[in-house]
Amino acid sequence: MKEHKGDERLFWDRDNLQCLCKHCHDSAKQSFEKTGRKRALIGLDGWPIDEG
Repeated sequence: MKEHKGDERLFWDRDNLQCLCKHCHDSAKQSFEKTGRKRALIGLDGWPIDEG
């Protein structure tokens, strides 16, 4: 998916559509767009959990 960054053509492009609830859009999605990384899952010991 390409970020639309206000471009209405890209925003309404069905091939670029990713439906998200407001919470997911405002948290995980934007965090990924800003950092390029998924949020790490953190174990009880405080270390990231490997998703692989």
